[in-house]
Amino acid sequence: MTHVGHMECAGNMGGFRPMAGYCRASVILLLGCAALFLTGCHDAREPRDAQARRGAALFAQHCAACHGPAAVGQDPTNPFGSADPQAGFVAPALNGRGHCFDHTPAVLQQLIGQGSGVPGSPMHGFAHTLSEAEQIAVIAYLYELWPRPVRRAYRERHDAALRELWPRGR
Repeated sequence: MTHVGHMECAGNMGGFRPMAGYCRASVILLLGCAALFLTGCHDAREPRDAQARRGAALFAQHCAACHGPAAVGQDPTNPFGSADPQAGFVAPALNGRGHCFDHTPAVLQQLIGQGSGVPGSPMHGFAHTLSEAEQIAVIAYLYELWPRPVRRAYRERHDAALRELWPRGR
């Protein structure tokens, strides 16, 4: 056995260590997969228009402290979060891994403006802080974070409401 760093890889054929490459590649692949899972960077991209970019800035300022800078939630291993006053509140992921895409655009705006409505929830409303247009910009940013299949399904379910929200399309 040949020692490579802290790992043992088989074989040493005249200085050529074929298994060392496999070991390094495996470690790199494993670390890459872990990083994608933990950051929620699936299908991530920069917001494509001014409204979504504004929403990204507002999200960073008002929402990221609880929902995470990449909207992965407080606990990326529990993307649905928790609204149980007994077990504790855990902010859900908003990047397409949680449940926010189950809500209509009107409910999303209500949650942003009025808060969760669950007694004791730290999700307070932002109607006093964010204008209606700013709330819609945050929704536009979240929509951009969702994987394409989630956006497609959401559009199919809520097409009329989305046309009201974004008359020029998204």
